[in-house]
Amino acid sequence: MPAEYKIDKILGIVFSAAHGIVTDKEAYSHQDKLRNDLGFDPGFSQLFDFTSVAQAELSIDAIHYLAERNPFGLGSKRAFVAPSDLMYGLSRMFQVLTIEHQDELSVFRDMHEARNYLSLE
Repeated sequence: MPAEYKIDKILGIVFSAAHGIVTDKEAYSHQDKLRNDLGFDPGFSQLFDFTSVAQAELSIDAIHYLAERNPFGLGSKRAFVAPSDLMYGLSRMFQVLTIEHQDELSVFRDMHEARNYLSLE
């Protein structure tokens, strides 16, 4: 999963995107880079775009691990855009596992809806 992110400090949001094949290793790497970025604030919101993901090779253990290590703080609104059935299902699983933050993360199939949720439209 070549994944990248851009932090917009003015808007207080992290724009993340994944492309190609999503794997455990690359998902961990994305989360670690974000967590260690000096420009990152756990209070920021996030828009994570999975529209360019062709295949997912994420294990259930990895999804659990990523949810446990969630770098975002309470009150951060997060929107995942996952048009494919597979990425939508994996994103919903992640949402359920982020127990403390479940109501702050929403999964969408449409970018416009996700941007509205985050008040970006």
